[in-house]
Amino acid sequence: MIVWYTDKVNSKGSWYFQMSEIKGFPLEFSMRTGEMSVRMSAKEVRLEEIKDAEFKVSPSIK
Repeated sequence: MIVWYTDKVNSKGSWYFQMSEIKGFPLEFSMRTGEMSVRMSAKEVRLEEIKDAEFKVSPSIK
């Protein structure tokens, strides 16, 4: 696994739990499992607060 990360962004998320030893937030990583290769890259980083309303899901979505 190859990981590029920053210590300027803090996150309480758990989507990158396999990288728990990293002291920062992954901005790009690539890894190979079996015959599959995965690469994930941050497109944009903005250090700003997001209102809770942005995360509300419509009741019609199940």
